[in-house]
Amino acid sequence: MHVSRPLAAVLGLVTLWPPVYFVAFIGFMFTTVFWPEPQGFDRVFEAVFVAHLLTMLIIMGLLAFYVVHLFKNETLRDDRRVLWAVVLFMGNVFAFPVYWYLHVWQAPPRGAR
Repeated sequence: MHVSRPLAAVLGLVTLWPPVYFVAFIGFMFTTVFWPEPQGFDRVFEAVFVAHLLTMLIIMGLLAFYVVHLFKNETLRDDRRVLWAVVLFMGNVFAFPVYWYLHVWQAPPRGAR
């Protein structure tokens, strides 16, 4: 399954969002634990809640895309497909950028196989 370069670039940006959000969310949680409740915290919490829900939807969409891409990828052997499937399911947020770089961004052009 070949992905065009512009689409691969957009997919790469979307793929980087979950790990970036993970770090930001952990930072947010530390600030809520160690500092007293600031004024307007309810609005901030609502924004983080919405961002969290959207990030979960993005993760589910990315997981679906990468699993489909994985099993349509003709350059991978069957044993590698199974390994990548396990890695994508178990470590998805951190495995997505690695899979994207190795098998979407670095994929050979369509006629080069």
